[in-house]
Amino acid sequence: MKKTKEILSKQLNTNRDKNLLFYKLEEVLSIDPDFIRGITEIKNSKTGNYSREDIDALVEHTVDELLRKIYNINQFVQITEGDIKEVKGVYLETWEIIKNTDNVEDTIYKYHYPRLSLWLSKFYPPEINEIIKNQKTINKVTCEQYSPEFQISILRLDIKNLLGPIIDVGCGEHGNLVRKLREYGCDIIGIDRSIHDPEDYLLKTDWFSYDFTEETWGTVISNAAFSNHVIYSSNYDLNVYELYLEKYHEILKSIKPGGDFIYAPGLPLIEEHLDKNKYEVTKYAVTDEYYLSKIKKKVV
Repeated sequence: MKKTKEILSKQLNTNRDKNLLFYKLEEVLSIDPDFIRGITEIKNSKTGNYSREDIDALVEHTVDELLRKIYNINQFVQITEGDIKEVKGVYLETWEIIKNTDNVEDTIYKYHYPRLSLWLSKFYPPEINEIIKNQKTINKVTCEQYSPEFQISILRLDIKNLLGPIIDVGCGEHGNLVRKLREYGCDIIGIDRSIHDPEDYLLKTDWFSYDFTEETWGTVISNAAFSNHVIYSSNYDLNVYELYLEKYHEILKSIKPGGDFIYAPGLPLIEEHLDKNKYEVTKYAVTDEYYLSKIKKKVV
């Protein structure tokens, strides 16, 4: 099982910078020779008789690696649990075809790559798909793992006076800030769809799936995460933007009276419409074009 996972990971790395949405996939995507040999050996040997649990574990591993690479290229892609179930089905079907045919390479090029491309294309607006279909490689969107000290500074966190409990929305795969604030004794959890090693205080989930229960949190923080996605969707996908507006207000309702929603960059188009009788908006300049927002829920 371990060897098979290594083969699958190596195959994914073979195409790590290739554009899966390029109009001629056979020109840009390749197959690692070790992958072909390894899968063929498994298919033609008794070890190919994996249990359903084994197959599910391999698919889980592969899809997790795939999603990590997709998010690393574009952090703004929104992939739901239903979408993940769908792509797992693609991998399962690919394995079934491989088991029943004699040509691994043919299956990958004629079935697997086109299905993955079709699946991925739906996460980009048509105009973006049209632009990138002619690019053989894909550029990464910057998604930094900022140090906890830098985030504390940017978010202007007064650690001794933070109202708890605290939740870090989009805490990053390692939850750096969450771990640091826990060292200071803060009651905090973090959520992120890319959590590398989940803990009881680091939940692997996305903010659309997470239920922000009313008046639960003393402080909600999010550095270069939630609001960046709101801005991106407002420019490129208005349907998703509407979902973000709903989630934004859900987060506000989840804050206790006297608590704060602290995030950067700020969201002027949303903030100017907030009920001034319920919320107090404070802005702190970070750069000439970039500011931090602190939304305090008033005690009424």
